[in-house]
Amino acid sequence: MTRRTRPAGGKKTESTWTGFIQFANQFRGNGFIFRGHDDAAIANPRPKAGRQSLDRFLVSFKDPSAPEAQKTAKERAAAFERQLFNQFKRRAISFEPHRLMTDWDWLFLAQHHGLPTRLLDWTTSPLVAAYFAVASGDPSRDARVLAIRAVSLKKIDPIVNSDPFGVDSIGLVFPSSVSARIPVQRGLFTLHPDPNSDLDIAAHGGLSFEIPAADR
Repeated sequence: MTRRTRPAGGKKTESTWTGFIQFANQFRGNGFIFRGHDDAAIANPRPKAGRQSLDRFLVSFKDPSAPEAQKTAKERAAAFERQLFNQFKRRAISFEPHRLMTDWDWLFLAQHHGLPTRLLDWTTSPLVAAYFAVASGDPSRDARVLAIRAVSLKKIDPIVNSDPFGVDSIGLVFPSSVSARIPVQRGLFTLHPDPNSDLDIAAHGGLSFEIPAADR
């Protein structure tokens, strides 16, 4: 039997794999987007740029706008992130010499290749999210699938907002097909102006499904 609980914050948790399958069948295509985690301890995710120190990714060079010149830790982190992004563009452009790429295209491509960015990956497919939750990580550890209502997020138009670093609130953005895997995985992203802050799942009508290790 599926157990349902409602912890602090109003977020409903389906405690079994069976409960997730029931939800997926009921709400498939009904406005939810999904994200899988191989560790159930992650209930409110944050982008990779906020989970790792970016210093080790940067190649040392003299830059008049070096992060050390910034006044706050938040400004310093943002400057590091922007430098890292610009380095990626300079190095990756040789692989895309004949294609006109916007900064959004470069950001999607950087995310696809594992660069720490202010993006979080989501999918419209609950089963794709479940696959990412259980296909890697420690098999003895519980996994988790998160679901939020897409309508709870503003939609970002990359044409209107041409600079991804100029967006000032969390929003949903649909990627261009810079990688063949993105449409196959029915992928989309949330963009986080402050990557060092967790995404409050409950604030976006979120649901959380724990997948016990025994069911992985």
